[in-house]
Amino acid sequence: MTDFPIPTHPSWLVLDNTKLSDYKRCHRLAFFRHFAGIKRAGNTEHDLQFGIWWHDIMEAILLGGEAALPDVMRHIKAEWEAAYGSFDADDPETYKRFKNKTLDRLASAALMYISTYRNDSFHPLKTELSNSIALDREGKYVIYFRLDSVVEEPDKRITVLEHKTTSLSLDANWQAQFTLRSQILTYLFAVGCCFTDSRIRGVLINGVSFQKTAITFDRILIKRSPIAMQCWLDGILQDFEELHRDLERLSHDNVDAPTMQAFRMNDGACLDFCRLCQYHTCCTSWGNPLPRLQDVEDYPPDGFEAKWWDPTKA
Repeated sequence: MTDFPIPTHPSWLVLDNTKLSDYKRCHRLAFFRHFAGIKRAGNTEHDLQFGIWWHDIMEAILLGGEAALPDVMRHIKAEWEAAYGSFDADDPETYKRFKNKTLDRLASAALMYISTYRNDSFHPLKTELSNSIALDREGKYVIYFRLDSVVEEPDKRITVLEHKTTSLSLDANWQAQFTLRSQILTYLFAVGCCFTDSRIRGVLINGVSFQKTAITFDRILIKRSPIAMQCWLDGILQDFEELHRDLERLSHDNVDAPTMQAFRMNDGACLDFCRLCQYHTCCTSWGNPLPRLQDVEDYPPDGFEAKWWDPTKA
């Protein structure tokens, strides 16, 4: 790898849609999170962890049905207690703290899911499948991905199940967001390289909403035309090219310069769901962040800790 003004990390070029999504939102955010490898200390990211637990439940149900629930719930309870301490369902503060994504509601949702989709007849081919695929003929641009489940239906067609949790209503706007989402189209591209188009049913968004007064489910099937897939491919290749140009700029940046030229800021992305970006103070205070990022594993900036996202180790 080319010389850079900060220490490199093996995960730098392990690119997936999480990294590309952050990069498209704000180049500087992606730099801090995925290349400098810093995040706010003490941020437990409960929504992310709750989603992981729901994925564990979905995998258990798909492979073992309702009989598999006790074991997976015991495992989740142990992880909850290790992260947060004992769970008190009688304490109203519990529901305020975790915004309705709690251990008891997770268990209730699992039983409701089994009842709602009791007529499912999926034959699982793969679950939690991690892999990568080249996006160009030369193999220069490779994207990593993780499929929640690949199943065969009774008519022998192939469907990718993509599990999604939210606190929002599963309304038309929530559903529509997945039609153009690069993550979903990457899955279609990947299965399209393994099966004939006539065999592919599509990506089935397997949604569950944990709202204050209700737990609801919905499914949305996503399948795109060849033209739509080409539009996606054109765009993601441009994203790769732009990111590689930023890495080239970074290799020419200097710790002694007043500013860093690579990974420009996007001043329209400082708020996300009404929350201020965790790197906002970095962007307002540091013209050139490089001097503060020379040894983040041992000496991270105040209030931050070292953590890199590597989809091959998720």
